[in-house]
Amino acid sequence: MGIDLNELGRKLRNLRKDILKLPLEEVASRTGIELELLEGMEAGSVEPTGDQILILSDIYNEPFLYFITYEKSPAIERATELYRMHGDQFSASDRRYVQEFLHLCRMEHEFEAMLGGRRRTREYLPTAETNYKKGHGYENAERLRTQLGLGMGPVDNAFHLVRQLGCHVFRRKLGNSSISGIFIRHPDIGKCILVNYDEDIYRQKFSVLHELCHALLDGDFQVNVTFKNDLESGGRVGERDAWREWRANAFAGRLLIPFQAIQAVRLGSSLDEKADAILKVCTAYKANFAVGLITRAIAP
Repeated sequence: MGIDLNELGRKLRNLRKDILKLPLEEVASRTGIELELLEGMEAGSVEPTGDQILILSDIYNEPFLYFITYEKSPAIERATELYRMHGDQFSASDRRYVQEFLHLCRMEHEFEAMLGGRRRTREYLPTAETNYKKGHGYENAERLRTQLGLGMGPVDNAFHLVRQLGCHVFRRKLGNSSISGIFIRHPDIGKCILVNYDEDIYRQKFSVLHELCHALLDGDFQVNVTFKNDLESGGRVGERDAWREWRANAFAGRLLIPFQAIQAVRLGSSLDEKADAILKVCTAYKANFAVGLITRAIAP
């Protein structure tokens, strides 16, 4: 059966224009395929060679079978939803990193399947949702700390912990430094988390645990973008789903710093004494000082 050139052209145009926002001239430069040939492929009037399909597949980070069959791409469907909600927040380079991230998640999933399945060592079933959203975040963080056997200790490697719980996690430096993290629930490969490498390592630690909350507690959510002001203000004021961000902040803060440590803090009376007390606890638990304050992980 031959390739449906019209379907191929539609897929090429959609990926280049709508998902990646790439000029055709840049694709020609990066692939070495003449501009006129690329225009013909997208128009459905030129049939590419096998080599050209493989080159375009590599540039667009999609399996070559996607282009020559009627198969749909769950990754593209999720990316489409992501950009429908927040498209103006992503530059062309950011979109390329997101596409690369989804490709890496798929490759990791396929590699693990070859080895007999994802080797995760932890399974967590959240408690039933409550009306007090922050409380629900605190409750599940404390319960997870107990199941992990952390006691009063710090979370030494948050990324390893999140992978243990079955998530694909990668870090990329996004041009939009206001983005802290992205969560995508892929129908085939599961929970995927991207953390912005532009942030300091302690902030990344909080961000990945924030996205873990979305992965564990927001089963009906397919995509989510967390912005720095979500962490700093405790949520998106006025938005319908602001409570998800409040809960995720509460979860991440309480997972990083146990409640017993919060209760044990002696803040003192002066501002300097309070700041010093908070700094000592945040340092002990390898938590960002600003995040500790903003999310009220340390309570006066």
